[in-house]
Amino acid sequence: MINPYNLDHILEGWGEEGLDPVTLRELWNKATEPLFDVLVVDDEPTFTRLVKYNLEADGHYHVFCENDARKALSDCLDLLPDVVLLDLRMPQLDGEEVYRQIRENPALNWLPVVKFSAELPGTSRFCKNPILGEDGHLMLAKPASLDEINQAIRMEIQNALEDLILANE
Repeated sequence: MINPYNLDHILEGWGEEGLDPVTLRELWNKATEPLFDVLVVDDEPTFTRLVKYNLEADGHYHVFCENDARKALSDCLDLLPDVVLLDLRMPQLDGEEVYRQIRENPALNWLPVVKFSAELPGTSRFCKNPILGEDGHLMLAKPASLDEINQAIRMEIQNALEDLILANE
């Protein structure tokens, strides 16, 4: 990655040549922001497509969708996403079981997971997202806004990174 201090030096001459420094800095910031891989696991294809479309339009995510919970663990192992959005209520395999499998797998137990469902235990339908679950991980109540999903993803990734740093000290 290019040192950001070099950017200030590069910006000095750009004003006269047509591209103003503010626009160039915005382009620079957008180009250097991370792109996260997200796996969305939900039995509703319409929901996964909607989340994929909106997150990818945001420009910071590459989204993979899985509508069969039985394939979620193998998808996690194959893709090694940065975060998983996991529905808790699915017909083939309960989301809590998928979550347990992820946590018990040594290759995935570090993986940030944001659980979501239309019915979260112990919450009202009008609760403010995201919610901190009993296990310390974030949960989202459906329907969730794009901002709430975005916030939960970033918070869960940050928490996972902090846990990894603490574990390696």
